[in-house]
Amino acid sequence: LIIPLVYEKEIKGSLCFCSIGITQSWNEDYLILCRMLSDIVINALERKRKSIDIHKFNQLIKTTIDANLIAILSTDLEGKINLATGALLARLDISANSVFGKRIGNVIEFFTDFDSVIARLNHNERLTEELNIKNISIELQFVAYQNRAQDAGFIVTLTDISDFKHTQEQVIKQHSQFLAIFNQTDYLTF
Repeated sequence: LIIPLVYEKEIKGSLCFCSIGITQSWNEDYLILCRMLSDIVINALERKRKSIDIHKFNQLIKTTIDANLIAILSTDLEGKINLATGALLARLDISANSVFGKRIGNVIEFFTDFDSVIARLNHNERLTEELNIKNISIELQFVAYQNRAQDAGFIVTLTDISDFKHTQEQVIKQHSQFLAIFNQTDYLTF
């Protein structure tokens, strides 16, 4: 007896049962149990695969956060910080432990008028701003959330874009130099 292991209309493998030495007949109840076993096995394999995918994703996020490029803050609906993480916080002289429970406007000047930031967010799903904090070019993304437990609040992601800004400035400078040379050049016409 061979029972296929099918997931999303694709055969991933099979369960094989054989009778050695005696002839076996497989009644309908036994076949139903074998199909149930097949479903259990494929679900277990998929859960294992998804947990590996989630683990890889979590490692990627941890590596990015630990690379001094990102900080993540979470607030409740009133703007009180309930999560602060990321190596960029230290570069901004922000201690994760010291900001817990404080209003975000007391930590990041951009949020001083929290109500106006919320009003701007209501017109868009996401608010993105560029700031300069402690001479670090920061891209700030502000997003509202509500989870299944009916908790709601805001996620603030701070990303160091200093290298990008520096590269952008260099390209603009080189382009300006090229134009200056180009405008001073005499052309021969044929």
